[in-house]
Amino acid sequence: MRRDRHTCLPRVLVAAALVLSAGCGSWRSRLATHEPLPEPPISLPAHLAAASELVEEAVRAADRHAEFLTTFYHPQRAPHLFKEVRVLYGASLDTFPQVLDQWLRAHGGKVYSTRTLRGEDESEPTLLVKLKLRVPEKVICWLEVRRRAPSAARLVIIIDDVGLTTRGLETAAALPSGITFSVLPHLAHSCECAEALHESGHTIMLHQPMEPLERANGDVLDPGPGAVRVGMDAAAIRAAVSANVPAVPYAAAVNNHMGSKATADEATMRAVLLELRAHDLPFVDSLTIPNSVCRRVAAELDVPCAVRNAAFLDNSRSATAIRQRLHDACELARRSGLAITIGHFCPSTLEVLSTFEFGDVEVIPVTDLFDAQAPTACRAAPSQEEID
Repeated sequence: MRRDRHTCLPRVLVAAALVLSAGCGSWRSRLATHEPLPEPPISLPAHLAAASELVEEAVRAADRHAEFLTTFYHPQRAPHLFKEVRVLYGASLDTFPQVLDQWLRAHGGKVYSTRTLRGEDESEPTLLVKLKLRVPEKVICWLEVRRRAPSAARLVIIIDDVGLTTRGLETAAALPSGITFSVLPHLAHSCECAEALHESGHTIMLHQPMEPLERANGDVLDPGPGAVRVGMDAAAIRAAVSANVPAVPYAAAVNNHMGSKATADEATMRAVLLELRAHDLPFVDSLTIPNSVCRRVAAELDVPCAVRNAAFLDNSRSATAIRQRLHDACELARRSGLAITIGHFCPSTLEVLSTFEFGDVEVIPVTDLFDAQAPTACRAAPSQEEID
């Protein structure tokens, strides 16, 4: 039943007054105590409404399935805005402010401070984020952010580097159909592998080669045919991507092969993502470098984008290590509702996957990430040993 606005108003104003009257910093302990309201109790002034829209756009750029439960302000004080948010955001909220700040700084704002509060039972934390905005007036916005309870444990497994060999193809084809295979373009076995894996019911991706950073010992890795490199002009990048799409039959999405240099370069990724938008293909950031710009640029261009949020499966190729990484990915899926992990088309990984028991975790194809109701996994730091 909807509560009467006049009944809600005094309580909200008192709560806001408590937050503001206690002085700078008191909001960190007070903001988490108010009760959610079904709607804003009073209409927002124009500049605060604009600030509210900007904040919601920023939060959805970080998590497109965010829910906003409460918005209120104190009309007799400085123009402070309060918003309560629920997000589906990977295993933790630790990196959420970084993604939020990256987007806001390009659109007239920034994250000013953050603090994490934990309940007495050390269960789900609350993240309190203070934002500074210009719309064009200065507005301070305080966010109270919690993770939404996941409805199910779902796991995306992407197997990269398909097309180099047909060794293991029979094992791969017999794996659960939810496992996705990412195929390198223009190799001797690219089409053969894509055809066979599609025929066995698996989802196929284009594994787009991209320029990596030079390694510490000076080695320069070759990403392979059809590579996108930093410094190529936009037309050349788009032509390369456009030629790679039909080179991998049945490609329904794209992720980066290598790319620790390219995915950190905005001009490069803007050209890549514009071409993917033209082909109506979503992008999965393999996250081979922490400062990737893929998610932010994809949000600006309205290209569906997800980001690996679990460790690579086979930094170590031992069966024991791979099995442990799969267990870790399943636990992440149980905690947060969704995990995305990446392995490689190598015998040890395929063999472990052929015998692994996923239990209550549902293995879903990568395309399910981009359904209207599907949560999108968000940014997480890659493991220390980068895998391109």
